[in-house]
Amino acid sequence: MKCRSLREFADVSPRWVQPDVTDRRYELRAGDVVVATLCWGNPWGSLATGETAEGRWTLKRAGFLQPRVTIRVTGSDAQAGIVTLHWAGNGDVQLADGHAFRWTRTGFWHSEWAFTSTGGELLVVFKPKFVMMGFEAEIEIEARALSLPELSLLALLGWYLMVLINEETTAAGVP
Repeated sequence: MKCRSLREFADVSPRWVQPDVTDRRYELRAGDVVVATLCWGNPWGSLATGETAEGRWTLKRAGFLQPRVTIRVTGSDAQAGIVTLHWAGNGDVQLADGHAFRWTRTGFWHSEWAFTSTGGELLVVFKPKFVMMGFEAEIEIEARALSLPELSLLALLGWYLMVLINEETTAAGVP
């Protein structure tokens, strides 16, 4: 499937949805238009493939005491980036091109997550919604993020992290 660019729809408040709750496959939709997909090949593993108009990547969680997520361009063994996760889920993103971002909780009740610049400026905010038989999120893209070449990758990576967080807290029985 060929996705359209997220930049075209940034002002529409795109939403991550799960079309079929029995499948670990998600779509980032701007209205009826699909701008990204994220799929797990294995129902229990952490390896996922994401696709946007700008490229395809694989994302995989590794490590227990020092968890991290590796990012690779699909079909390549070269690492495109790594997320080093800290206690409570926050993390540091370091891309192979030298760009760096932070993954952090935001919002009044800390129920939202966001990528920020290393200086703390909001870039992409994920607002989760628990719906009947599923998990979704609206994303807000700050104006300064529209010029980032990594915008689509951040949209994929953030949702990947949100799904893992949701699955881990659900498995642990945490509300």
